[in-house]
Amino acid sequence: LVPGFEYLGYLDKVKSLAEKENKTLRVLGGDMRIINDLINGNWNKDDFLIVHPGKEIKPVYDQHRVISI
Repeated sequence: LVPGFEYLGYLDKVKSLAEKENKTLRVLGGDMRIINDLINGNWNKDDFLIVHPGKEIKPVYDQHRVISI
């Protein structure tokens, strides 16, 4: 559950729906760090792929890398 959004009541709604459909609900933790960093321009190279104007990315088909700049 993402802190700060509890007031929306979605967890209670989903719990109720899961119970009605006899399903198991598993709640995973999370935070807004990546989204906040994206919005605020805090783009570090460990979390974001930064492609500068005029540059392009290309797929690499091996088991160690996904893309190459």
